[in-house]
Amino acid sequence: MNTLVLLAVCLAILLCGYIFYGRWLVKQWGVGEGNIPTPAHTMEDGID
Repeated sequence: MNTLVLLAVCLAILLCGYIFYGRWLVKQWGVGEGNIPTPAHTMEDGID
């Protein structure tokens, strides 16, 4: 098997895992929904 083909197959598998596992995480745990403001926004005082 050509190394380039193997690399392409591995990248495709990783990309599919990233998309589908990420979608599952959002459905199960609400990760990445962004409904709750972070402390960086709620406690902003304008000073670095």
